[in-house]
Amino acid sequence: MTFSLKPLIIALSMAALSQPSQAGEENKESNKKWDVNAPKGDFKDISIKVSEGTWMNVDVSPDGKTIVFDLLGDIYSMPIAGGTATPLIKGIAWHMQPTYTNCIK
Repeated sequence: MTFSLKPLIIALSMAALSQPSQAGEENKESNKKWDVNAPKGDFKDISIKVSEGTWMNVDVSPDGKTIVFDLLGDIYSMPIAGGTATPLIKGIAWHMQPTYTNCIK
């Protein structure tokens, strides 16, 4: 039994060429710029209280009085002796690895 591949190739080519309208719509959607601070979908803010953390980055100020640290994607500052942490950077975007620099004079 013999058969020609030519009709099959023509049919597949025509099927592939009939799809550009859907591909064009998908490209328009994928060309929209993604913004981490403007997520799609519904979400809600929640408050939590913590007294310890893991996988944290900490740095001590040049004068030795303050520390900065990251926790759950936000960056905080607090007195080295303890006390209340003050948020320096917070939000939806994930922030980490705060450091002091002593090169500013």
